[in-house]
Amino acid sequence: MKLDLPPKPTREALTELCATAPEKVVDLLFTIWGKLEELSEVVEQQSLEIASLNSKLSKNSHNSSKPPSTDKSNPGGSAPKKKDRKKGNRKPGGQKGHKGATLEQTPTPDYTVKLEAPQKCNCGEDLTGVEAVSEQIRQVFDLPPEIKVEVTEYQAPVCHCPRCGLKNVAPFPPELTAPVQYGPRIRAAATYLHVYHLMPYERLGEAFKDLFGCPISTGALTGIINKSSDCAKALQDKIKEKVKASEFMHNDETGLNVLNRTCWLHTASTPEYAYFKVTEGRSFADIKSVGVFENYAGRSIHDFLASYLKFEGLNHGLCNAHHLRELTYVQEELGQQWAQGMAALLLEIKGAIAQLPPEESLLEAKIQQQFLETYRAIIQKGHQSNPPPKRKPGQRGRLARGKSLNLLERFEKYEEEVLAYMIYGVPFDNNEAERDLRMMKTRQKISGCFRSLEWANRFATVRSIVTSAKKKSVDVFKLLQTVLSSQEEAERLLFDT
Repeated sequence: MKLDLPPKPTREALTELCATAPEKVVDLLFTIWGKLEELSEVVEQQSLEIASLNSKLSKNSHNSSKPPSTDKSNPGGSAPKKKDRKKGNRKPGGQKGHKGATLEQTPTPDYTVKLEAPQKCNCGEDLTGVEAVSEQIRQVFDLPPEIKVEVTEYQAPVCHCPRCGLKNVAPFPPELTAPVQYGPRIRAAATYLHVYHLMPYERLGEAFKDLFGCPISTGALTGIINKSSDCAKALQDKIKEKVKASEFMHNDETGLNVLNRTCWLHTASTPEYAYFKVTEGRSFADIKSVGVFENYAGRSIHDFLASYLKFEGLNHGLCNAHHLRELTYVQEELGQQWAQGMAALLLEIKGAIAQLPPEESLLEAKIQQQFLETYRAIIQKGHQSNPPPKRKPGQRGRLARGKSLNLLERFEKYEEEVLAYMIYGVPFDNNEAERDLRMMKTRQKISGCFRSLEWANRFATVRSIVTSAKKKSVDVFKLLQTVLSSQEEAERLLFDT
């Protein structure tokens, strides 16, 4: 910034000016004073901008919602610190009583190979003719030497009516609609590998060729996923109703590339179900279009996105995993100790709830009140370190309140929502929804963007039933086959298990 000050006089000239023309000296001082005030405002503004930039650089996955993948690409930020975790009493590895998944011998092997008896003992004695008294068994689990596609031909007799000459063809099974087509197991396998294991069409076609000698074109795979999505839609609608009937649901969203724009994948999740839908944005109207909040009587657990708070009558629970990271930032980067006390209190309440007997889900009212008083005392302590900003003369617009004060006011205004896990027994965090969304980032790295919003939602439809089946330990491959043949049986398999 150029101050445009008058030329600097010498000491002698300034002394003579003070003696002969004091008014000019006064004018000079006021000019310099005005320039200093102007410079002070510029320095203050730049200091705020520098502080804001430093704040962004110092954020990482440990003290904010940034993903761990950004830590290494943030050279100006502080290195993530290890989370404070108390050392438990359990030894590493599988715990006592844990049911392992060790490969075990089967009493009904498909093939048996009889080995020759030993012919000579280690001592040199001839064992020819000595009868074996027992057998040692070792088994090899392997794939067949050739895994190939089976072709089943249906032959429908054709008869001509002796009376009218009309040609009559025996009816084919209803699922046979073309002279040549893929069967339900191939279609279910392709859907499973594409939607759950995220294999792109081209690689999926290569895998079928290499493993089964059955190359599938991209067009055929597109048709398979399209058909699976159509058949799964009714099942996805029932998943949505199951989610809406739950006492609480986890809600979250993540960016999804659709051609040249960012759309948003939303999830409404419970421990048993996951409902996905893709919208163009994440505004109030977009989240409303997901369709899970109308007449919902339970509690929505989310990450404090403002759009969720606009739903009238909706009960909320805020994710405290996010709060812990934000508190870590306030403590480590801003040096405010109230944040450490609040983080410790949130974890202490969580630990107290974890110690409850299985038949109980809430702490005693007296204990809750004690925690609540401590919670409010920490907030008051935080306000002492964070007085509200004062408006300067002529200053317009909204006053910046800072990260610490904004967080304090959230804890104060949304006390019930922050402590919903203590008051209402809902989960401490929103990890259920975040886990359900996490693999979509992997999908984007592997396959890139979706070609249209419609196809993104088709993918989300099938992903809803696959994720729900995994949560309920339902055989996904069997379910996908059943979806293509019998809606009634598929509903029984998913919802009655």
